[in-house]
Amino acid sequence: MKKILFLVLGVFTLLVFSCSNNKEFVPVLKGGFGGDWLNLHTLGKYGGLNGELCSKIDSINKDSYGLRKLLSEICPNTIKKIKISVWVKVEDINKKAKLAISLSSKNKNIFWEDHEINSIIKEANKWYKFEFEKTLPEYEVEGAQIETYIFNSDKNVVYVDDFQIRFFEE
Repeated sequence: MKKILFLVLGVFTLLVFSCSNNKEFVPVLKGGFGGDWLNLHTLGKYGGLNGELCSKIDSINKDSYGLRKLLSEICPNTIKKIKISVWVKVEDINKKAKLAISLSSKNKNIFWEDHEINSIIKEANKWYKFEFEKTLPEYEVEGAQIETYIFNSDKNVVYVDDFQIRFFEE
């Protein structure tokens, strides 16, 4: 009986110490409907990647659904890095669309950056996964807010689905 108890305690200790080395501290935030997800009016039954619903942007709706969230609600410590993945489909490969990410605090912009998604697009009307990783600049945790979405810089019709955002302390 003592051997079983020591085996269970040994396995538990091993699990605790192996998990503590993982610097990803929250579950992946996945595109949802409501709460901190913005531009939900762009969602519709457009034949998404894994179902009918996805976000459609065009010359009228220039920003896809995306995330806006206070970083203190994600983690009380400073977030050092984020990884974003999102699936996109365009109707015209010659027109540009971009992933935007911004960090602000108390209505002041700390950081804003965009990245063209067209570099991964090989064919029109086909889904492609765009991935992006960014080390964030220093910021005060209190009041800091992160925002990310796809924006239509060239009036292209773009479909956006399955945002996934990971946050890291290091």
